[in-house]
Amino acid sequence: MSLKKIVNAIGLGQSRADRMKRIRARSTKLVFSDLGFELEKRQLLATFSYSSGLLTIQTNSANEELSIISTSESGNYTLTTTGSWSGSPVSGLSNTSTSLYVNQPSGLASILINDNNGTVSNSWFSFGSSSANFVTNLTVNFTSSTAGNLTVDTPISFIGGKSVSLTITTNRISIESPISAKSNGSIILTGRTIQVTGNTTSSANLATAIPITTESGDIILTGNSSSFLTGGYTGIQIDNANLTSISGNIVIDGQASSVGDHGVYINGDVIDDITDEPIPNCRTTILETGGQGNIRVTGVIGNATNTGSSGVFLNTIIVQTNNGSFAMNGLLNSSSFISVSSAVRFSGSNFTSSGSGNFNMSGN
Repeated sequence: MSLKKIVNAIGLGQSRADRMKRIRARSTKLVFSDLGFELEKRQLLATFSYSSGLLTIQTNSANEELSIISTSESGNYTLTTTGSWSGSPVSGLSNTSTSLYVNQPSGLASILINDNNGTVSNSWFSFGSSSANFVTNLTVNFTSSTAGNLTVDTPISFIGGKSVSLTITTNRISIESPISAKSNGSIILTGRTIQVTGNTTSSANLATAIPITTESGDIILTGNSSSFLTGGYTGIQIDNANLTSISGNIVIDGQASSVGDHGVYINGDVIDDITDEPIPNCRTTILETGGQGNIRVTGVIGNATNTGSSGVFLNTIIVQTNNGSFAMNGLLNSSSFISVSSAVRFSGSNFTSSGSGNFNMSGN
């Protein structure tokens, strides 16, 4: 290389003003690049705190995803975040950048996961594959209008009278795997819409119904409990599932969306995947209580005329009680819907009581 090329390469052939411009450009680029990286790291933080038996977890930035697994029935859990953790560790609580380890902190009774009272957008939550039952109450409460859907696609079980409560007020909760709560533990699901879906097709004339079970605790499903939210969806939709409580209550309340649909739709049809037709006399959806447990189903049709919609539509299901009652109530929301919709509709369904239970149906 010639001496002239070497001089130009290192900038000695340039004026002092030109060299300073190059230096400032490089410095500015480095500073803003580094600053942007640090800001991004600081934004993605999930916080945790522990007091009086309550572990509180909250998302602290948009698009954060949290997950939990139970690792032992002594009160050991691992929570992960797509960001990083921020909090004050105490005995039994420790964390790495993305994992929070809950190892039997003294007096742990409940875990609360929230989106900072709805102020953090697009928070997501899921269950990982647990190797043990949950022995702690678990509440997930996302109230932001942009909170993500919540899907239970791995079995979860709560023992020792502990309950699970999942709330996504403006989005969907999908149940695709079994949920159980022992003793007096309850299962409470609240969302814009609740969908419980088992295997609804089978070439062998068999289908897999998802079990949602309690002993003396209640099963409560609530879909779209506030105003008529925009969109087209059913408040509660159950396809091929067994909701069973030994002595607790089953309560299903659904309200359709603003453009009109079923308030509650519960289906037990099994579709043969060869003929694509319902299999005769094959019902897989069961609502069942024992003892004094009651079953109540209430549905409100959407806030618009939608031909064929119902407040409550029960299609080829089985309802069984012992000494408790079964009550079904459908609401049309407007008298103008009477000509095209129905408050209550059921087809091919059986209602039985093995004791002194009774059946009540109303629609208006």
